[in-house]
Amino acid sequence: MTRIKIIIFLSLFLFTLSSINAQENYFNFKTGSWASILKKAKNSQKTIFIQTYSKDCDACRRIANETWTDKELGELYAKSFILYKIDLNSKAAKSLKKELGINANPTSIFVDMYGQVIHKYVGFVSVSVMRDMARRVNSGREILVKYNSMFSTGVGDFGADELLDYANVLLNAGENTKDVADAYFGTQSREMLSESYNIEAMLKFTDDINSREFDVMARRDFSKEIDPKYYDQIMLKVEDIISLSITNYLINNPHHELLMDTLERVIEYYHIENQDYLISRLELDYLDYVEPNPNDYFIKLVDYMNLHLAFLSPQEIGDKCQRVVDECSIAAIDNESINWMMEAIARDSEDMDLQMTFIDVLVKNKHFDEAKELAEQVYMRKYGESEYGTKKLEGFYKKLAKMELQQGQESR
Repeated sequence: MTRIKIIIFLSLFLFTLSSINAQENYFNFKTGSWASILKKAKNSQKTIFIQTYSKDCDACRRIANETWTDKELGELYAKSFILYKIDLNSKAAKSLKKELGINANPTSIFVDMYGQVIHKYVGFVSVSVMRDMARRVNSGREILVKYNSMFSTGVGDFGADELLDYANVLLNAGENTKDVADAYFGTQSREMLSESYNIEAMLKFTDDINSREFDVMARRDFSKEIDPKYYDQIMLKVEDIISLSITNYLINNPHHELLMDTLERVIEYYHIENQDYLISRLELDYLDYVEPNPNDYFIKLVDYMNLHLAFLSPQEIGDKCQRVVDECSIAAIDNESINWMMEAIARDSEDMDLQMTFIDVLVKNKHFDEAKELAEQVYMRKYGESEYGTKKLEGFYKKLAKMELQQGQESR
């Protein structure tokens, strides 16, 4: 059995297990107009919990399969809140998106009876996060609306722990964290930045190459031995910040020799380790943002991936491979993307976005049988037996048949 076949077999096996273990949904969401939901909230004196979704949202399906199936959590939310679910692509959602500041899907929002957003979380929400949100809202403390009100009058009423919590609340809500994160780091000495909780904070919130926090990470200037698990994350974070800073500058000064001169000075100033990794990243971003050159970009991508594959998350690998599928015209690099995707799938075989990218990669490399085998299971899990899912799969079959016919004609 080829390695591709083995990866697909394992993926399908896990999908089957997930389907077998599907449980009852314990969240009974209300439907109807937003005005009617507000009226119910006023009559019952309850807070509203809103969950946005759409048919093509994988994270929404994960929430339904992994979070709403928790009976205890469902009972807690039914007792505490009015539950309302709305399709973000529907006409009814247009005014609500603007009114509540919804910019992404899925978004979990708590709204009081007057329509004021009091807490928000963007992205997949686990059972533990849902419990934490309910605790925050029910206690009336440490929620977005209260933090925003406190911060507008200054940071005097905040302790360091509250500022860090506030920064995390803003991050989870998809809001700008810079001012709050800067206020938090202002309470921490340079020596304290070596603590694990501050390393995690720097990885989340630092994006300024001129900041003290970047200087500590770039120079590995920690006051004590840190957990080795952070080394790779710090390396990638430093790369991100340096690349963003240099490419933003070079967009107005697009000269490759200036790139190398600037990079050499940065490496020397911060005593950067793993210089080859940083150089490959900068050259890749230069060809992407400063002087775009698709062919050279994908050629350079091979060097970048060979160096970084072990450090990138499965989702980051998938994003690179999807771009190869969409934009690359070099067959050898298309073939490389199979190996990259197999690495990503081996690490996270449950992520359906990765599975869909893997299907695209297989199709582009003309592995039609493997693509069809994987698609049949993935589309079923992604869309169920719905009419929408059936049409999507039929459309995929037609596309595949057309490509197979074209390949047959070319081989004659």
